[in-house]
Amino acid sequence: MQRFRLALLGALLLGPLCPGAALAAPSLSVDWRQPIEKLAPMAWKPRLWAAPSLSADGQRVYCPSGAGLSVLSAASGKPLWELQGGDAIQGTPVERDGTVYLVTAGGTVHALDGRSGKPVWAKPRQLDAVSHADPTVGKRHVYVMSDPGLLTAIDRRTGVIGWRYGHGVAREFLIEGHGAATLRDQVVYAGLSDGRLVALAARDGGLVWEQHLGDSRKGPYTDCDSTPVIARIGAQTAVLAAAHNTGLFAHEAANGGQLWRYDCAGLGQPVVSGGRVYAISGDSALHVVDVTNGKRVFARQLAGEPSGRIAVAGPWLVVPGGAGIQVIDASNGHGLSRIIDEFGFAAAPLRVGRRLFAVSNGGIAWSLRLR
Repeated sequence: MQRFRLALLGALLLGPLCPGAALAAPSLSVDWRQPIEKLAPMAWKPRLWAAPSLSADGQRVYCPSGAGLSVLSAASGKPLWELQGGDAIQGTPVERDGTVYLVTAGGTVHALDGRSGKPVWAKPRQLDAVSHADPTVGKRHVYVMSDPGLLTAIDRRTGVIGWRYGHGVAREFLIEGHGAATLRDQVVYAGLSDGRLVALAARDGGLVWEQHLGDSRKGPYTDCDSTPVIARIGAQTAVLAAAHNTGLFAHEAANGGQLWRYDCAGLGQPVVSGGRVYAISGDSALHVVDVTNGKRVFARQLAGEPSGRIAVAGPWLVVPGGAGIQVIDASNGHGLSRIIDEFGFAAAPLRVGRRLFAVSNGGIAWSLRLR
């Protein structure tokens, strides 16, 4: 504990990591810190990919961990209720119309009342498949990705499976993976472990189009395991997705036509903001790409073992990693400030205005503030 306190104090007093940065260095202050999972003293260092989420009224933070779900007061961090079953939750919970939907690593889908934690369905839905992805909630269905490359649509009201899509392909390597589906205009977009990007009709799972992004000729790492991102490119709506061994792609949302490709293997989850695409490669480099044409703006090596996840906070990027959370100038990639947790962070923090909510790999929920 003393080691943690010293590390935190040093981080808060550190100031700029790069004195010549273009922006004044923001500070990261701690509003509250709440342990939600107790690790054994010699425990293997886990990686918790799921980010916390916030209730619609802003009062509750849904914090996934390796042991279940803890629901905390957003204002104070006080525990409100929990779902503890020994099964990890590796996808971010999603609240819609007062119901929070979550998926355990073992493939159990829950629908719970957000205020009380009481079940909404008669019983949880068992997928009989491993799942590491966030649920995607639409008007009628909850869409869940699971291994091997299977997308399941579950009725929000009853928990009954509506349809499934997948060819039963062999599970490929998930490098920075655990991508979820993306819903837009009654079409579901999903990347599969065999390198395909598919667009499906939200109502019945009918195939609208598919594109092969991964290339088996370049080896087995064909997985398209980031969550597809919707972006505007001129007058067109585009879908952005990354395949591990071929790079980042932009395709037309309507028909799947390729708009551009950025050639860089090992890219993690892309994030679009201000006409740029931000992604971190497997060699810890931040890549910044023009969203209109896929051309590189700049690339910069990052310190702190970044996990491949990014949150955008205005002119800054908030990057989790093995050394903690660092704030980076989005215009040039220079580090500005950081906060240290000895277990590090894998998931990008949830940003709400100037507040950040995060769960460390050590099972500690944080409320931070950018100043």
